[in-house]
Amino acid sequence: MQDIIRRFRFAVVQISTPEGNGTGFYLSSHDLIVTNEHVVRGQAEVRVDLKDQSPSLVPVLFLDPKHDLAFVEKPESWDLPIIELLENEQLKQGDKIVALGHPYGMEFIASQGIISKAKSIENGVAYIQTDAPIHPGNSGGPLVTTDGYVAGVNTFVVRGAANLGFALPVHYLKLALEEYAPFRGQLMQSCSVCANMVEEGQLKGVYCPECGSKMSFPKVVDRSPEGTALVVEQIIADLGKDIQLARRGPDCWEIDQGSAMIRLKYSRPSGFIVGDAHLCSLPKKNIAELYEFLLKENGKLPHLFFSIHDEKIILSVLIKDSFLHKETGFEILQQLLKQADYYDNFLVDKFGAKMGDLL
Repeated sequence: MQDIIRRFRFAVVQISTPEGNGTGFYLSSHDLIVTNEHVVRGQAEVRVDLKDQSPSLVPVLFLDPKHDLAFVEKPESWDLPIIELLENEQLKQGDKIVALGHPYGMEFIASQGIISKAKSIENGVAYIQTDAPIHPGNSGGPLVTTDGYVAGVNTFVVRGAANLGFALPVHYLKLALEEYAPFRGQLMQSCSVCANMVEEGQLKGVYCPECGSKMSFPKVVDRSPEGTALVVEQIIADLGKDIQLARRGPDCWEIDQGSAMIRLKYSRPSGFIVGDAHLCSLPKKNIAELYEFLLKENGKLPHLFFSIHDEKIILSVLIKDSFLHKETGFEILQQLLKQADYYDNFLVDKFGAKMGDLL
């Protein structure tokens, strides 16, 4: 298990769009990232994140709605490990497997389980059924054998059923890779009816040139929000950040400042914009001294406050949407970025707090 985590940690990618988050994995043999079609649906480009790599916007290259498969481009600057597909697909009930991904937008999670059913037919597609926990955000991640080969692509779960997940076997992926290879670098789509590879320019209006079924291709569109969310994005841009890279989902943004990472979330029901900078984790010693320091700092920092959640030290800001103005919001968020970049290192040096994977 630990060997699998070490091997795949730098190949399992987090994928973000304005609509949500998902997972993908890098396939070195074809130099592209594999994910689910529903993860990138409607998007001409997506944000990809990976540990120790710079986040990037990359184009979507291939869509297969029938098998829920998609390929996206790998950022040129990323140097990623070799991951191999399972050659002998003689999987059987009871075999141990590992599901890898970024559930709920978290950093990297590995879930162990077994194959409940090696061939489960759903809508004419034979899936691998597993009891390994697969959650929202895991979609598009790899299902891996205990000897480290990708056996499938985690695709969907049955809501309300405990640990009932399904992965697309790699033979479907191999076929898609083979069919896409001649069109490398182009945006292509496999028709969900006749399975022909179609380029947007080949469409007859909005219909497949071979069978006449309706198809749609993603467009690069202006996804700027309105109202309060738009003001938040204007502030982020004024802070010198790339707003397209900052978007992590509906009314959710993530920005880097030095060694700190700040997440912003606008909750429309409550009307609050919450900014959280996860700084570091509590040390094993000097905890009482650290608590006292944080309480005193809370009395000194205008707009900002420290809190602790699950041993993580967080610097936060809370702004009511009715009081948000571009100028004051800029000052407050600029202060959050500046202080977060300062305190994460200060708490480590002064109190022995622990840096690590906090998000």
